[in-house]
Amino acid sequence: VEAVVSDARTYLSNPPDTPFDMIVFGLLDSHTQVSGMTSLRLDNFVYTQESFAQARDMLDPNHGLLALSFSAGYFQSPWTLRRVYRMLSESFGSPPKVMFTGYDAGVLFLSGPAARNHSFFEGDDFKFLHQAALKLFDPSEAITEPVATDDWPFLYLKHRAIPLEYWIMMALIATVSGAWVILVNRKQRIGGLSFHFFLLGGAFLLIEVRNLVAFSLMFGSTWQANNLAIGGVLIMILLANLVASRVRSLNPHVLYIVLLSILVAGVFVGPDSFQGLSRGVRLVIVPLWLSIPIFCAGLVFIRSFTRTVYTAGALGANIIGGICGGLLENVSLALGIQSLQFIASALYASSWIAMPRHADSGAQPDGGRDAAATG
Repeated sequence: VEAVVSDARTYLSNPPDTPFDMIVFGLLDSHTQVSGMTSLRLDNFVYTQESFAQARDMLDPNHGLLALSFSAGYFQSPWTLRRVYRMLSESFGSPPKVMFTGYDAGVLFLSGPAARNHSFFEGDDFKFLHQAALKLFDPSEAITEPVATDDWPFLYLKHRAIPLEYWIMMALIATVSGAWVILVNRKQRIGGLSFHFFLLGGAFLLIEVRNLVAFSLMFGSTWQANNLAIGGVLIMILLANLVASRVRSLNPHVLYIVLLSILVAGVFVGPDSFQGLSRGVRLVIVPLWLSIPIFCAGLVFIRSFTRTVYTAGALGANIIGGICGGLLENVSLALGIQSLQFIASALYASSWIAMPRHADSGAQPDGGRDAAATG
């Protein structure tokens, strides 16, 4: 036995030289140890159509068996069981065998060549456990729920929609933030909101969220993925400041063209495009590719920030934009993670249109123009 401590999906993405006789998906902590109300999901990208397809390809084609345990509680959300049943059926080309395990209302799904022609499934023991599983969910019911994919890995959402609880929290955050901005603006007389910096902040947050998801899919849902994503942002911000300090004549239109071109290219050249490379090479190439837009956006921010008079207002607009970008992240619950790339591109294009055409003039009340790229 060779013990491997790694993220489950990352392990599946690197197939061994020889196929497995059996692959077992055990009950994960999020089934039994984590409340359903928490945002912590420990099984992202484990139960997706692409994950099951990778597991299928790693099985022995003659007698391989995939055993997947899943707990949805007693009659609480049978549709999650139907979803897993449908995903395995589509991945393996035939319905899985279903058994009741008795532990935490668990159901055992069996797929693969061995599940189609083994004599065990003709015996009374299997028939008894199968009938017990049918009390939890009926596989013959019409399955209207969408399958979970790498673009939409939200296994515990019944439909592609933003839940009511999310709408309530988004409205609360937007109301409190908006009221505070209006209150401070009346006291300080900062002036109107800079839509240019506002849009830059919103787009930046969406790119950061998309990068975190991409790193999780590529390197696992671990702290390593967070380190890569956050480290990439900090390095690109430092490089943007270094370049801006050496090159004074930055053409913003060229920067926007490069930025939007990279974002569009990212739709077709995702992290999975580098899957065939060695892990060491991927640790360099993937963070670089995903973080380049932040470098270009940083240069745009620096150029605009050094030309504004009301720097406090510009930073405030950028932060408020970041809050709105965080709220827009929830759009992925309905449209998928890839949609964040398109929304970020639209926000950057809008910030290009909203960019002041002339340098601001007049006294500078904020005491200096040194810029540090954030949005």
